[in-house]
Amino acid sequence: MKEEIDAKDAVLTKEQFEYKRDYKTIEDLSKKIEDQKKTLQQKREEIKNAMNEMGKLQFIINQNEAARKKLKEEYELVVSERDILGTQLIRRNDELALLYEKLKIQQSTLAKGEAEYRERKLDLNLLDIKMKDLERAIGIYKKQVNPFSILNTNSHHNRQIQSQD
Repeated sequence: MKEEIDAKDAVLTKEQFEYKRDYKTIEDLSKKIEDQKKTLQQKREEIKNAMNEMGKLQFIINQNEAARKKLKEEYELVVSERDILGTQLIRRNDELALLYEKLKIQQSTLAKGEAEYRERKLDLNLLDIKMKDLERAIGIYKKQVNPFSILNTNSHHNRQIQSQD
């Protein structure tokens, strides 16, 4: 019986040892499960935070995309205005070139007119000089004619007297 008790005691000790070992394994697994649950909860929190962050970032991306579209529209408007202004500038430059050409023509015409004016003025001065010269000549001729007319009158008078004699 003692053997039986020793055998049962050995079996009981063995079972207690296995129980403790299994209990320790269960506790270890329970700790691992708790740790895994905590890790899972942390991961869920991290995922939730990441999703919130993604939502915020998506909102920022949407805002930036809207701002980019607005800037692109403004850019296209500015480019369009620049093109229009460029076209107007080209047109104005063409008009300006035409005006410069007209101005050159008018300046040339004015220069020709001034040259003609100077020539006519010289002609007038020459004519004035000739006229004064002619007036002097007339004055000289008038002075010369007076003595002759006196002579003529005298000679005519003398002839009449001689004819009467």
